[in-house]
Amino acid sequence: MKSFVPRTGSVTEWNKAYFRLEDFLRAHQVNDKVHQSQLILRMMRIAAERHSKDPSQSPTTLVMQEAFTEMDVWFKQLLPTNNIPPERLAALGRVGMHMMNATHKWPNVFLSGEDLPSEFTHQIYQTTVKAGPDLRISSMIPRPLDTNPEGEVLDEKWERLGKVPLTLVVGASLLFSLGVVLYVFH
Repeated sequence: MKSFVPRTGSVTEWNKAYFRLEDFLRAHQVNDKVHQSQLILRMMRIAAERHSKDPSQSPTTLVMQEAFTEMDVWFKQLLPTNNIPPERLAALGRVGMHMMNATHKWPNVFLSGEDLPSEFTHQIYQTTVKAGPDLRISSMIPRPLDTNPEGEVLDEKWERLGKVPLTLVVGASLLFSLGVVLYVFH
């Protein structure tokens, strides 16, 4: 691997960009450290070149723009684009990758420009994501709540029970509990 020494920007800025890109790749389940490092180094070099031409943008912004651009291009080459709008292509590709557990089966395939395994290309091509039905707006008309007869009976019993002194209820339950204990141990 070649070393990475950007001509513009501070070490702190480039470290932040590195960590953000590493988190991004880890979120896409790129866990193979060698492959991850190669992707990061490639994107950091491109971002550093762009930063030397326009140092007003942060290295993190440039690195993440490069990551999204590479992902868009990669999925455009990989997926059938006949019925998919370009702005949805990468999202559908990421969902498809997740659905087929691609980064675990083929750890070095994500954003790889090399010859991709034929099984991978066949599966990603076959994986489709379809949206659910269109949202329909409905309205609810307010109406009175239905009461059930069982609830009314329970309400009446609770009201009657509320009239009995609390001490009588507690005392009766204690006597009952004592009777059960004596019966069990006798």
